[in-house]
Amino acid sequence: MVVLPLTRETAQLLERVAAVFRVKEGDTFRVKAYSNAAAAIDCLSEPIDELWRQE
Repeated sequence: MVVLPLTRETAQLLERVAAVFRVKEGDTFRVKAYSNAAAAIDCLSEPIDELWRQE
């Protein structure tokens, strides 16, 4: 599967947010939520910006 730049960039941003919550607050719920969102975005077959425009 080819991961498009904006899609991957968005997933990486969410992974970094999860890392901040892990280090700063230890909030496991938020860490898991952001990590899951990043993983879901990585699995998309369409660019995230196209999906956003469809809504």
